[in-house]
Amino acid sequence: MPKSTAKKVNVEKIVAEIRRDIGKKVQKNEIGLYLDVPQRVRDEDAPDFGKLEENLDLLCRGYEVATWRPLRSERKLGRIVLFFKKIIRACISFFVAPIVTDQNENNRLIAACIEDVLLGMDKMSERIKALETENAKLKKLLDKRKDG
Repeated sequence: MPKSTAKKVNVEKIVAEIRRDIGKKVQKNEIGLYLDVPQRVRDEDAPDFGKLEENLDLLCRGYEVATWRPLRSERKLGRIVLFFKKIIRACISFFVAPIVTDQNENNRLIAACIEDVLLGMDKMSERIKALETENAKLKKLLDKRKDG
């Protein structure tokens, strides 16, 4: 039996080196993390729900994904291409249709949840304003008692 000239590979050593390299890159921030996404900064005292309401409106109007879309082809052999597209669509519809239905339900639930969160934020904002007003009145009362 001929003797192999290949070196033995130490997999654990290679994995350890890869992990060490990844750790160095994370420390140097060479790997793009979700923390690199720019965050909008706004005044904490003035919440602006306008953009959230606008996005919610868009989400509520367009959360449903169309299962079937009209097929077209502008090529010279467009009719043949269209024929094959129809065949492929028919062959995979049993697989795609349930996924689209599930995605539509997921999108609907997300839109409903965001709407509930927005309504809750509005109620909390009103409650905070009422508590701030009450707090200011109590501070004035306390100041009057200290002075008098």
